[in-house]
Amino acid sequence: MPNRQEPSSAEPPRRRDPAPRHPESTTKSNSHLRLQDGARIGPRVPSLTDEDRQSMREYWRFYEAYREKIQEEVMTEIRRIPVFAKLIAGISPEQQKEEDRVSHIRQRAAIFDDAWSEYLQSAYRQGETYAQMGIAFADWYALIRMFRRPLLRFLPDFYQNDPTRMKLAAQGMATFFDIAMEALSEAYLGTKEKLIERQQQMILDAEKSEAETRRRLELATVQREWATELEATNKELEAFSYSVSHDLRAPLRGIDGFSQLLLERYESKLDEQGKTYLNKVRNASQRMSQLIDDILGLSRINRSEMTCEDVDLSAIARRIVEDLRQRDPDRRVEFLAPDHMPARADPRLIYIALENLLGNAWKFTSKHPSARIELGTSRRGDQIDYFIRDDGAGFSMEYAGKLFGAFQRLHETAEFPGSGIGLATVQRIVARHGGVIWAESGVESGAIFYFNLPGKGEVDG
Repeated sequence: MPNRQEPSSAEPPRRRDPAPRHPESTTKSNSHLRLQDGARIGPRVPSLTDEDRQSMREYWRFYEAYREKIQEEVMTEIRRIPVFAKLIAGISPEQQKEEDRVSHIRQRAAIFDDAWSEYLQSAYRQGETYAQMGIAFADWYALIRMFRRPLLRFLPDFYQNDPTRMKLAAQGMATFFDIAMEALSEAYLGTKEKLIERQQQMILDAEKSEAETRRRLELATVQREWATELEATNKELEAFSYSVSHDLRAPLRGIDGFSQLLLERYESKLDEQGKTYLNKVRNASQRMSQLIDDILGLSRINRSEMTCEDVDLSAIARRIVEDLRQRDPDRRVEFLAPDHMPARADPRLIYIALENLLGNAWKFTSKHPSARIELGTSRRGDQIDYFIRDDGAGFSMEYAGKLFGAFQRLHETAEFPGSGIGLATVQRIVARHGGVIWAESGVESGAIFYFNLPGKGEVDG
């Protein structure tokens, strides 16, 4: 039987329902890792509050009571999915028993001892395995739904007339699920991207090594294969989008809505701690919904068509800043930009990039009584670099290498909210225009982000 991620909960800072433990690959890696030339940086332990830990431990007590029943139901369902049935066919009962024992120890150690490293390695390996096997997002989300059903069915039986503890356990489920899904998703998407990059490199190698006529014939064949793979990947992403919309957003809305009903209709029966827990559940479901939207937006950036034309970056920036002022009218922010700043770019994508960069500048200056944000240009020979400068919180250049990775954050969410997707989105937009982006900063010394748009985008209209 395949390894199942046994549920638990603690949210750092996003939350979901518990994730099943899936079959693992043999490649060691970790959630919150960045791949750099094949080497991985060590795992970042989730930042948890005492309430997070308490909710996960409450959830673990519930799960332990039903673990065997849940595993039996999930295994029955798994065998009905061909791709997973094939995956577990070669695992002996003894091997599976040992894998279950190790998984149980890892999860318990994470929940009760804050020993997350081994568990995150396991989750990350699962994501890599799914990508390497060509398993679609829709298939493993189907597996997750299988795991959720018995959990949600057993919760009321276990807690009966104790809604406060039941909500605490549900919060724990959501937190643990989020930790697992972040590791799985990061590994899956990262591995898919590297597989595609590998195919692209094969095309380049073929161009350099073959005679001209043979090279062109082989390149045409590889390009057709690449187009097929790209189409298949896009279909997987579309299936994932559908799954997110119909299978994740609806339960998240349900969690949020029913929690709100409990607060409104049973307010007199809940103590302050119970109300706090319900508010945490609502906030977690809303953050998870936003994270889903951000991930989908990032995937669309890579797949959307580009048409470059002449644009005025100053005009775009002023519209964005005006929107920020309307949403936050009490802020005292001075914005400086030239009257006109011509560039050649896709209007929709460059708007998204500037919106993220200016939104970050606005956010990271929010702790100061007054702030200054500037859009400008600098020149290096024939190259024009655009920049956005602020006088906000800044960051240590020691961590500059993490800035443009998905889910990478240099500040705590409680201090500066966000999903860690924005700068990754900007980097991909700039790269699609043939440019590069980098940053300079210091702690409490503000930050300046440079980028260029050489005009060698993918499609030039």
